[in-house]
Amino acid sequence: MAEQVDPGGTSRVSVFERLTPTDPRLKLTPGECSYAAAVGGGGSNVLNFYPPVSKADVRVALPLDLAKKAVLKYNSTMYGYFLGPRVPFSVVKQAVTRAWGKYGFTDIMMNASGVYFFKFNDEGGCTHVVEQGPLFIRDAPLFAFKWDPSKGLSKPVHSMCPLWVKLHNIPLVAFNVEGIGRIASTLGIPKQMDAATASMCDRAWGRPGFAKVLVDTWAVGELKREIDVVIPSVNGEADTVAKVRVEYIWEPIQCNHCLVFGHKRSGCAKAVVVDSKKKNNQEVDSEGFTTVTRKQWKPKSTNTSDTPKPVDVGTSVVDTSVVDLDKNEDASAETESSGAVVVNRLDKEETLQKGDKDVAIDKPIVKEPHSGVNNNKNDQEKGAKDPVVDPNIPPLISTVVDAMAQKPPIKGILKNPNRFAVLNSDERIVGGMAGKLCSAGTGNTSQRNRGPEGVRDLIATHGVSVCAIVESKVLHDKLPSVCELAFRNWSWVSNVACCDSGARIIVAWDMRTVDIMLVDSHSQYIHCLIRPKGLDEPFYATFVYGANTTVARRELWSGLRKAQVLMNKQPWVVMGDFNAMLFQHDGFGGSSRRSLDMEEFFLCIEDVELFDVSYSGIQYTWCQKPLGGDGVLRKLDRILCNVEFTTMFRDASVRFLPRGVSDHSPGLISFGADIRKVVSGFRFDNFVVDHPNYKNVVGQMWQVPAFGSFMHQLMCRLKALKKPLRQLRTRYGDVSKRVVSLKVELDAIQTALDLDPGNKDLQEDLAHLFLAYQQASADEECFFRQRAKVHWLKEGDMNTKYFHKCVKEKRGRSFIHSVIDQNGNFILGDGVGTTFLHHFENILGTRDVSVNGSIPSSLYGPKLTLTEANYIIRPITDEEIRDAIFGIGNDKAPGSDGFTSKFFKSAWDIVGEDVMIAVHNFFYSGRLLKEVNHTLICLIPKCPNASKVGDYRPISCCSVIYKCISKIVSERIKPFLDQLVSRSQSAFIPGRRISDNILLAHELVSGYQKQTGPPRCAFKIDIRKAYDTVDWTYILSLLSGFGFHPVLVAWIKEMLHTSSFSLAINGESVGFFKGARGLRQGDPISPYLFTLVMEGFNMALKQCIQQANSSFGYHAGCEPLEISHLCFADDLFVFTRGDVASVDVLKRALDLFRGWSGMAPSLEKSEVFFANVPESTRLAILGILPFNAGTFPIRYLGVPLSPSRLRVSDYQVLVDKVTKRIHNWKTKALSFAGRKLLISSVLQSLQLYWMSVFLLPSGVIHELEALFRKFLWAQGESAQGKCKLSWDVVCQPIDKGGLGIRRLATWNRAMIAKHLWDITSDRQTLWVRWIKWHYLHGGSVWTAVPRPSWSWIFRNLLELRPLSRRFFFHRLGNGDHTCAWTDSWMECGALSNLLPYRRFSNMGFTTSSTVKEVVTACGHSWPTSWIQVCPDLLNYQVPLLDDAQPDEVCWRSTNGVLGTFSVKEAYNEFCGNQMIVEWAKEVWFKGCIPKHAFCVWIACHKRLPTQDRLYWKHDPPDLKCPLCKVSMDSHNHLFFSCMFALEVWRTIKRDTCLFGFEERWDDIRDALIHGHGPKKKEQRLALQATVYCIWRERNRRLFGNRTHDVPFVIREIREVVLRRMAWMTFEDPDSTN
Repeated sequence: MAEQVDPGGTSRVSVFERLTPTDPRLKLTPGECSYAAAVGGGGSNVLNFYPPVSKADVRVALPLDLAKKAVLKYNSTMYGYFLGPRVPFSVVKQAVTRAWGKYGFTDIMMNASGVYFFKFNDEGGCTHVVEQGPLFIRDAPLFAFKWDPSKGLSKPVHSMCPLWVKLHNIPLVAFNVEGIGRIASTLGIPKQMDAATASMCDRAWGRPGFAKVLVDTWAVGELKREIDVVIPSVNGEADTVAKVRVEYIWEPIQCNHCLVFGHKRSGCAKAVVVDSKKKNNQEVDSEGFTTVTRKQWKPKSTNTSDTPKPVDVGTSVVDTSVVDLDKNEDASAETESSGAVVVNRLDKEETLQKGDKDVAIDKPIVKEPHSGVNNNKNDQEKGAKDPVVDPNIPPLISTVVDAMAQKPPIKGILKNPNRFAVLNSDERIVGGMAGKLCSAGTGNTSQRNRGPEGVRDLIATHGVSVCAIVESKVLHDKLPSVCELAFRNWSWVSNVACCDSGARIIVAWDMRTVDIMLVDSHSQYIHCLIRPKGLDEPFYATFVYGANTTVARRELWSGLRKAQVLMNKQPWVVMGDFNAMLFQHDGFGGSSRRSLDMEEFFLCIEDVELFDVSYSGIQYTWCQKPLGGDGVLRKLDRILCNVEFTTMFRDASVRFLPRGVSDHSPGLISFGADIRKVVSGFRFDNFVVDHPNYKNVVGQMWQVPAFGSFMHQLMCRLKALKKPLRQLRTRYGDVSKRVVSLKVELDAIQTALDLDPGNKDLQEDLAHLFLAYQQASADEECFFRQRAKVHWLKEGDMNTKYFHKCVKEKRGRSFIHSVIDQNGNFILGDGVGTTFLHHFENILGTRDVSVNGSIPSSLYGPKLTLTEANYIIRPITDEEIRDAIFGIGNDKAPGSDGFTSKFFKSAWDIVGEDVMIAVHNFFYSGRLLKEVNHTLICLIPKCPNASKVGDYRPISCCSVIYKCISKIVSERIKPFLDQLVSRSQSAFIPGRRISDNILLAHELVSGYQKQTGPPRCAFKIDIRKAYDTVDWTYILSLLSGFGFHPVLVAWIKEMLHTSSFSLAINGESVGFFKGARGLRQGDPISPYLFTLVMEGFNMALKQCIQQANSSFGYHAGCEPLEISHLCFADDLFVFTRGDVASVDVLKRALDLFRGWSGMAPSLEKSEVFFANVPESTRLAILGILPFNAGTFPIRYLGVPLSPSRLRVSDYQVLVDKVTKRIHNWKTKALSFAGRKLLISSVLQSLQLYWMSVFLLPSGVIHELEALFRKFLWAQGESAQGKCKLSWDVVCQPIDKGGLGIRRLATWNRAMIAKHLWDITSDRQTLWVRWIKWHYLHGGSVWTAVPRPSWSWIFRNLLELRPLSRRFFFHRLGNGDHTCAWTDSWMECGALSNLLPYRRFSNMGFTTSSTVKEVVTACGHSWPTSWIQVCPDLLNYQVPLLDDAQPDEVCWRSTNGVLGTFSVKEAYNEFCGNQMIVEWAKEVWFKGCIPKHAFCVWIACHKRLPTQDRLYWKHDPPDLKCPLCKVSMDSHNHLFFSCMFALEVWRTIKRDTCLFGFEERWDDIRDALIHGHGPKKKEQRLALQATVYCIWRERNRRLFGNRTHDVPFVIREIREVVLRRMAWMTFEDPDSTN
């Protein structure tokens, strides 16, 4: 046994003594070992030993010298702290750096007590910070002090705290410095006012709503909420009392016991806490003694994991919502005429109580279902009935559900004065055709006794039929009593059996309105089947409470994916708390970067094809601090559904209710069983034009006589056509059902023909059915494409399934169930249309009488000449009218008359003459029929949770005839806008680009992140309802002032003044009112008129600058170029010097512009950015223009605007946008051609603006192309092993063997090279002028040396010079504008590439010498000294100059062809030259079947995964061709050497008259290339179909264990070719020739 050593004895050996230098185990020599060396330390890590007085001593006295050394080391250090909860360290560091960086702040650290330490460069910075006062971070004050050795260890006690407060409803008599000071003194010691309040007190005008004051508030126990202000009467009457409401921006915690800030009474060490539980167990006898009774022990439940627990099942309901137990909602909302489903959340600290007995604990919930808990005593005595299996229910749930008997609906609405009586009375009358489901979570709340009452209150107030409570935490043994208290006589079910410590989800329902069957139960969800009483078909509902960790939530995502398989395309709604955000904009505060949680949630939702139901109300459904404070906001609660649910309940809508004192918002979904009104308004379906009788119907009705003006006659004939066209449309019936029925008939005929191949009648019937089926399929595609409004998908397969999904999703999203009006009233049902009508009538139908639309003529700049004005009103030609009509898209939304442009195009030979006469009549008479100018307003939501009338954007749907007139006028005006509008505007003007504004904005804000340079400001101004509020008188005055002909002004006046409006609400036309102001979004002429409207701001700003003389200061670098603002449509960016006088000039200009046009800036959406502006000046500027103080980067014209280089994380927005589009569940229905087209025309266009401005990082480009690659080959899933060809081959042009998809890196460089072209060709833009003035200084862009002070955008641009310089060539004219040294003007390049600069300068030339100077000095031969150095100059003659012609910059291709720059040409040159393959145009021809062409394309590259291409690590197995079983298959064997394939080829060659090639793979390509004759297209189709069908048959046998003979494959090929030829006949009658 080892010897025992006393730890405290003298025999104990320390580690220092055991590690002796002579210890042989260490093999160390004396003098080499120390403890630090033995453990790897040394140097500065060594500590000295200071012997204590005794080993038991716990007190250490630091010497004075040590304290003095610390003072020297930390002499420029401050310490600070917050009261209450600490703010995140990263937030504090960012805020302090921004606020104190100018004082020399360098670093920050924090100790365990929450005390921060701040390091400065010198002691003076600390002094400035102390003088500045407390810094507010997230509205909480940071107390900062100078550090000394005795401070910084803990937070002191505060009896006062500086707080920003808002004083509402201050009487005007007290709205001054003295009055506000007196009012604020009741709260504490006033310190200062904000800028807006100071301006109101100084000018007696401004913001009267509230005063914002900084007050050192006293800790008096409770913060004061109201202040009574006694107002004396100046007339001797009685004094009046006004109540001033006090709002605290941030409320610190305080103790009402010791009256200090920083802690609560519950955590106060001085307060005496009485244990209520002990007090309840104490009894006082008659003699005054207290007897304490102990709590009796009770055995725990005997249920274990091995013992099955009963399932708690209640009865059923149909109204779904998320409920806040602690919020009494306003009962003004109308109760739906049916049941409802509610999901309610219990707070983490809340317990459902019955009397004084706790029924829930603050732990997770035990998952233990209850069996048949009916709160009716008779039902409990009888017990549960035996379940009846419904044969229609899927087998998985048939054993666990009961059959639900259908009961007839009971009409009516309950009128009961007691809203709680609904839960108790059996006399409740509920409509059986509607539903409300409610999902609610308890969250964190302080009202512990409001649980059951809150549930009953919610159910009664909103008429809920099904209620789900999540996070209930109710234990198994207490569930019956709690549910009886909360739901009374309702049935219920929980997942308590699946949980560890209490029920996480409880679902209750009113069995009188709905029946519910439990399908599956899990700790994170409950699947139910819900059947409303009176409905034939049920729907599925899943109630969710997600786990708190990412790993645990994966069970939820897996469960939803499994449930989707079970649903089998049945209506399905999923609702509850997912505990994860779906998008980045679902969060406010804290980190909003896309996380793994979002990615997994998003992928799950896309996989199961769910989407948000159209919702209103609260956006952020969860708050970190529900009781106040600056917490983190998240949208964690969602209500999702699939397409089938929106089809069944087309009026379904969701409303998230206020949280109250909880931290979660209840969600309420309301719907009716097809109670949505179906309006039979006329709408022309484009596929009707293919009907054989279409032209006859139109021709007959067009002969009906009409009277009145020409335009009135046209409208009368169109009206008369509606009825016969509607009848013609009715003959089609349901286009989708028609396709299905024809397919069934086609299959039957083919089966019969297979049994009797020689039957001629069957063959004839088959041919007719083929044509009818193809026609029906084309009609279905046209029908859904017209309604889907997907304009990019114009080629490839039909993609009808994709269009169908788009239509259904669009219908569900666009339905408006409820809205909140301008007064805050919640409007539901039929009142929605009237509410919108009044709102837009006040905007578009009411003129602002205070607007004076006239502008002084002296302010106009360039004007039209009389010749130009007359040219605009030249006679209208028939070609202009026809081009305008045919230029309108076929699928564009029709106007109020219902006719699309497709109608006029298809019947132009019949109606064209009358249309042209009517249009000519307008331009000759100047009169426009009001019926033609009637506009239908469609409402487009601006935000995801559009709930207010202001959250919708009005888009005008004009008639085709009006659009034709408007397009003609706009085409006449458009060419002259460039000379009338200043260069600061770049929208809708030919020759100007949006990138011009983006680039110049980056130049102007460059350096804003530094507190250096002159003070400067940038104002990003948002015009409130810009299009809708512009005054008509102002527009007409502008047109006259710019010199437009009075005739044109009269035309536009008539187009404005005859306008009228109706609203399209949920498919129904609502109301009517006349227009009085505004431009219509959707009118072709509106963008061009608005460009002229915004030019008025330029004139107003110029006038105010001139009137201000020298008091207005231009932004840094802008005065030489006179740049004051940038404008793109209603996006206004103004730049000034950072002083009060300059901003005051801007304020006067905005007021002047508002007086002219009626348009005013939106104070809520406008922002101001400061650079090196003192704090006092900032406050003064915000007092003049009370905008929001913004920070970079911001979003400007679709891309980030940043003064510093963008980080890779800043591009994540672009990646997420592409990811969202790719993983959209609708894209699963796209064919290969649809996916290819989506990549090339949509996905690669999403980053178009980004790539036109920024050089994207290689990592971002790689990530984007990886997404494209996965989507093309695997529809977004993992593409590993599925890519048949490399991405380099795929991105080749089609004629070079690729698919024509662009390489992003090369395309990015080609777009950026366009800016180099602009600089070199001296394009007249403000950005080019800025570059040449500030950077080049008359030099060349090719020789400019980048400087750190230049903007990062321009420095990125210069990186492309080596790649693109050789393509820029100067074609000489007079030689005045071509640099002889740097520009390429000789065939061999620039002189700088041939000569050393010394030889060039010896001739007296400089780098700025022009070609004209060199040619003049050299004469007819080159200098001898130049030839000695470069003998090749003898091969080039000195050019001859033409003084009459200017020099011209050209783009010279690799082949030496000169032309102008284009991005496409630059892309091709940057890609390099590749060989053109001859077979490409024969594979991808018009009318090809994309999947066949794709298979042939891969086969032409010989990349089909045949057996000879498989890689084997060892000897390959004995593989045989699946078709002939002779030898290993390869491309040549499979398609030609195989006996199976040879039989197929012989028959197909005989059918298509295709002879002259041997059965080899190379020969088939030659046949594709050299084929000719009338059957060439049929031969192409047959060849491709043969290759495809042979390959498919091979795969069937190899992987599917299915075998078909040669005749079957031949029939497949013939059927495919015949069907395609029939389709091509309908698409283009001449295509088959």
